Amino acid sequence: PPVPGCGLLWPDGTPVSLAEAESVRSYVTGKSRAMLLADFQSRAGAKSPAPPGWKAYGPTAGATYYLPLSPGAKMVAGKTDWSDYVLEAAVMLRDGRGDAGLIFRVNDPGDGRDQMRGYYAGFNTKKLYLGRMNNNWRELATFDLTKLPSAPKANGWSLLRIAVEGKRIRVWLNAMHDDSGLRIDYKDGSKDAVLTGAVGVRTNNTAAWFDDVVVLPIGDLPKPAKVRLKTPRGVRRANKPGD
Repeated sequence: PPVPGCGLLWPDGTPVSLAEAESVRSYVTGKSRAMLLADFQSRAGAKSPAPPGWKAYGPTAGATYYLPLSPGAKMVAGKTDWSDYVLEAAVMLRDGRGDAGLIFRVNDPGDGRDQMRGYYAGFNTKKLYLGRMNNNWRELATFDLTKLPSAPKANGWSLLRIAVEGKRIRVWLNAMHDDSGLRIDYKDGSKDAVLTGAVGVRTNNTAAWFDDVVVLPIGDLPKPAKVRLKTPRGVRRANKPGD
């Protein structure tokens, strides 16, 4: 029988996405460790734009094999008593004007673009943002994506991963097996820090598609891979950079 997920791996065996890893693991073992796993494969033609267990706020864009959102919308799933976890999803910007991404530790969501209490990590074609929301927007940290060899582009998928552990928030964009995709590492030491909440997806001034949304316990955050390559006998090892 077919195995869920495409099974793509990095050369050291690290899964491309945590959703793929979880779908294969649960298929093989019959047990899932995910707090939430949604691939939307059965959503085409569904009458409700919001999948079961999700609630839409703001304009929606129908149902298909991924989760499409209109500009200025969000969808929320999960429980408000979730505290430390890893959240990951594939995100596609439908144009280059605004930004889209993931909301987490979500409380008291409403229809307004910023109406919720919690956090948002999202990106456009030039910058990655982390901010806190309390029915308003406060920027906490950014990363200049133009420094990367290939910045995200409209109509292309990017993998966004967030880990929340106490007051520490880490954000990866297109994480690699060696952990080089970590873009933001921020500690929210303010009195307004939010320590529990649900998860979701959000758009700001752009339409976006979302897929392979997964939430896992913080203990399932992958450790950076340590790969040692042995030099065959008789072959001279190249100098390290800077030697």
